[in-house]
Amino acid sequence: MINETLKEEILNHVKADYPKEACGLIIIESGKEKYIPCNNLAQDVYEDFVLDPKDFYKASKRGDVIKVVHSHPNGTCSPSVLDQSACDALGVDWLIVSYPEGQWHEVKSSGKKPELVGRKFAYGILDCFTLVEDYYRDMCDIILKVPQWNKDNGYEWEFWDQGKNYYVDNYEVNGFKRVTDGTLKLHDSILMNIRAPISNHCAIYIGKDKILHHLAGRLSCREMYGQYYRQYTTHVIRHEKYC
Repeated sequence: MINETLKEEILNHVKADYPKEACGLIIIESGKEKYIPCNNLAQDVYEDFVLDPKDFYKASKRGDVIKVVHSHPNGTCSPSVLDQSACDALGVDWLIVSYPEGQWHEVKSSGKKPELVGRKFAYGILDCFTLVEDYYRDMCDIILKVPQWNKDNGYEWEFWDQGKNYYVDNYEVNGFKRVTDGTLKLHDSILMNIRAPISNHCAIYIGKDKILHHLAGRLSCREMYGQYYRQYTTHVIRHEKYC
């Protein structure tokens, strides 16, 4: 469920638009959830909502859209048949809030794709490595097999301070080669040393100067591969499938 700060922002928007139906989007921008109010273009804004496609486009350029939000004025938060059908077609979860009752209902999309964006961080379960592992399996049909580092044996938090160098020691056995010519290609993996003496973070290059990654304490997200992350880059590695 969404955090209380976001709830308050949504309720303020819903209250301001009442008795009309309010609509908006929840995105992940730089690893954090943000709510973006949008225009309702429906013919009857008291009974329906049509989210302005320009607002959707602008929001998608800022971050990844993870929820569509709208209100049910003077009604329940239960989704209508049309709500569920539209949610399934869009492939993104919906969040409905009734006002003034203030009840919430999350509508799950049956058409939702595997969630690489928006994961909460849990080391060893949902972290930068498991994101990369899932990405290669789902997007590239590549199964990572690391003899010294797998889910059965586990891996220690702060391994980088214990004389272990999991990323660098194991990328070759998984079919990766180091890129030394300064190029970046789609599906390359980028190793970084974030507040550590060795490589302790991995990301996927997804094109257009963007990476997909998952930092500790943040949600997994797509982000610009700018100077901040470039300064911490130790290796760019490419799977033999794409060499």
